[in-house]
Amino acid sequence: MRIVLLSLLLFTSLKSLSQLNPDVAKRVDAINKISNDSVRIDSLFNYSNTLYETALPQANQVVDLAMEQAQEAKSEHHIGRGHIALSYRNLQQGNYPVALKHALAALNIFHKRKNYLQESFALSFLVEIYRVTNDLPKALKYARQSSDIAHQHIPILRAKAESLGTLGIIYRSMGKPEQAIPIFDSALAILRKDVDDANNKYERTRILGNI
Repeated sequence: MRIVLLSLLLFTSLKSLSQLNPDVAKRVDAINKISNDSVRIDSLFNYSNTLYETALPQANQVVDLAMEQAQEAKSEHHIGRGHIALSYRNLQQGNYPVALKHALAALNIFHKRKNYLQESFALSFLVEIYRVTNDLPKALKYARQSSDIAHQHIPILRAKAESLGTLGIIYRSMGKPEQAIPIFDSALAILRKDVDDANNKYERTRILGNI
């Protein structure tokens, strides 16, 4: 069974590599030589994240490859990661029903597995999908869920601040600044506790831009 799986992965990889530019193909080829399924698939997803800013089509192809390998390996965790990546892709392309389908699939997987960080990611996509489609009551519902999970189960300060920032933005979008501003203040207070995190500058800018 292991030999069959590796053969299928090799065939899939060769097919996908032929569509990548040489530098990306070389990196993906190196990752595909990792024998541990979990490490290999995580590495593909992580590498795809580094490509989004500069090489979006290449990032999408690496995501497709990672998702194919996750399904072949029957790894629920990695299939969930694939759904999050595909939700992001379709959200950026304006394919909101497809983005919603993938976000809900990811949410179901990570809620069941009690993977709170990934569950929070899935919820954040649901918030954004409903925000851009102007279904603000549903956006608020999922923003509250994300904030609750972040504060109860995720020790990363930035995750707590981001969830509050998103909740505040939804209240502001609903025309409720009296509820949004105290939430923004709480988020900024959390960020001030973690001044060494380079990502905090982006989050502070996002929050301050909505006050």
